[in-house]
Amino acid sequence: MGLLCRLFKCTQLEAHYTLSEEECRFIRHHAHGDTGHLSLAILLKTRPPMGYFPALTEVPDQICGHLAQQLGVAEHTRLVDEVSRPATSHRYRTDLIAYFTDDGHLFHAKVAGDFSRRRRSSSGLGTSGRSAATRVG
Repeated sequence: MGLLCRLFKCTQLEAHYTLSEEECRFIRHHAHGDTGHLSLAILLKTRPPMGYFPALTEVPDQICGHLAQQLGVAEHTRLVDEVSRPATSHRYRTDLIAYFTDDGHLFHAKVAGDFSRRRRSSSGLGTSGRSAATRVG
């Protein structure tokens, strides 16, 4: 049963979705207002167990409510609209990728490798780091 379709016991919520002081500082530094704080907290705590960033609207209310309570915001605070605010969503994800890799948090090596390969291929560089035009084939 996947993360998005299960019910959690209180102990599971506390064990996996409780924010540390460091995480709270990160959220306050990288997001503004209740909407931003809750949206970033949801992405921060759901990325490691899922292996990807879920759509904010797909995260169970239990998780959103648990995080909202810790942040001191209303349980049904509006989340960042990923369609009308794509730059904000992208910034949050980019900040979190850096946070997970720089601070030694759980970040799957395969995903990190895929991310760097995508960046190189989108810049015209292959996985060897050389331009595709100069590659000898």
